[in-house]
Amino acid sequence: MAITPNTNLYLLKCPLELSNSNQLTWNSKEEQYNYFSSLPRLENDNFTYQRKDSIIRYPAHVDEIINYNYVMYQNTNYSNKWFYAYITNMRYVSDYTTEITIKTDVFQTWQFDMDFKYSFVEREHVSNDTIGLHTVPEGLELGDYTTIFRDGDTYNNDYTNVLASTTTPDELIGITGGVFGGIPSGIRYYRYDDVGLPSDTSSTTLLGAINRLNKGGKADAITGLFIAPKWLAGGSSTNIPIANSNTPEIRTIDITRITTLDGYTPKNNKLLTYPYITLVISNNMGQANSFMPERWTLKDNKYQAEIMGVLTPSCSIRCYPINYNGEAKSYDEGITLGKFPQLNWITDQYTNWLTQNGIGIGSLRIPANVVNLAEPIVDIATSKNSADVSRGLSGIYNAIKTNYQHSIIPNTAEGNLNSGDSTTGAKENRFYFIGRTIKREYAEIIDNYFNMYGYKVNSVKIPNLKTRSNWNYIKCIGANIHGYFNQDDLNEITNMFNAGITLWHNTNTFLDYSQNNIILGG
Repeated sequence: MAITPNTNLYLLKCPLELSNSNQLTWNSKEEQYNYFSSLPRLENDNFTYQRKDSIIRYPAHVDEIINYNYVMYQNTNYSNKWFYAYITNMRYVSDYTTEITIKTDVFQTWQFDMDFKYSFVEREHVSNDTIGLHTVPEGLELGDYTTIFRDGDTYNNDYTNVLASTTTPDELIGITGGVFGGIPSGIRYYRYDDVGLPSDTSSTTLLGAINRLNKGGKADAITGLFIAPKWLAGGSSTNIPIANSNTPEIRTIDITRITTLDGYTPKNNKLLTYPYITLVISNNMGQANSFMPERWTLKDNKYQAEIMGVLTPSCSIRCYPINYNGEAKSYDEGITLGKFPQLNWITDQYTNWLTQNGIGIGSLRIPANVVNLAEPIVDIATSKNSADVSRGLSGIYNAIKTNYQHSIIPNTAEGNLNSGDSTTGAKENRFYFIGRTIKREYAEIIDNYFNMYGYKVNSVKIPNLKTRSNWNYIKCIGANIHGYFNQDDLNEITNMFNAGITLWHNTNTFLDYSQNNIILGG
């Protein structure tokens, strides 16, 4: 029985390659047919039934068809389905016949017969690129970090001087303590913005207050002298006692948001997360913490931190992020500022002693504690009583000796200095907020890699087959694909997705990675 030839066959020049690492997608079978049939082709409808993955005996010299690399055919006697195949080899048979070996393009042939199930997706182009949504480590080489900004806080580099005393410096009246930042104190603090001159006796300068206390015999009332940031030492620059406060002082800091990497603006937002960018809070004295910006809730497009401090000698100041990693105030993530210097002051022991003991040598009167209060004051020049003279001379000597001993005691330097002196002197004992990113070179390399291959997601999900405008890359581990066609072809398709495949959605941008690949509906 003769078989009537009734198979349509086209030899095509097609951009698809046998590796199957890149494939084209379609919205319908009609769209698919229209594209392939529009390619440069040789058409022949005088073929008998064409077998899958077999040989075509094409009626032409091999040199006439050597530039064709693809074939599509339809066995119209049995179905309307078009099969798509790669030409893997051509063999000269005669001047009028060439044997063409074909290999089915299983993706194009069965594209509309596949059903993707939940699979373990290792990499893909995501459908939502919100910053911080995708943070699975990529394991890529990052190079060194570069600093893109270094901003110091504006609170802790403006200092004042604080005098701690049990007596008011101006009226020399004893006072009780107070509460500063919720910490009870048995003494009071006085703020002096103006240091003054060494000879100053003004009640509004620091040296004037110390001199007044010395002259008033109250030098021992000074229990401390230290530098403090003005924001902790509320009040004016006079010696009015610093007001009590039942809670620590708190200031909010706005921190610059990182939007570029060493001047490079990425297309893929994963580059705007750790470890490609990081934010560092440093105390400028060797202690620093690194933070993941994507875990920081933005306010007015800024990251925020708080500085909390208590006015004490050397000061206790801490900085910590707020609205970070799900915590309103991340105290455990904070760092402490370096200690501010405790200062020296001069105690005039001689004047202080004279004042405390009420001695007036110029009157030649013997203090009451030297002689018996019941006896009259002895006039040394006219006394005839040797015992009286002896006692008087002894008392005067002892008084003068004690007076002299105190007069030769040098002025005593009180207090101490600490390691924060040099940093404080340079007005750099403050917190710094430092933005660091990978260098532009590495940022561009990684961004291009993400452009081509998406992100590592390591999720059990249905793969994203068409969520981008131009291409989607998918790589699975054990892809689950269902289809009612032969298992060999199904296994081959499964292996494509396990090896990694790029699905292109527009023929005019095929393999063109310079195109924007925006999220559809995004």
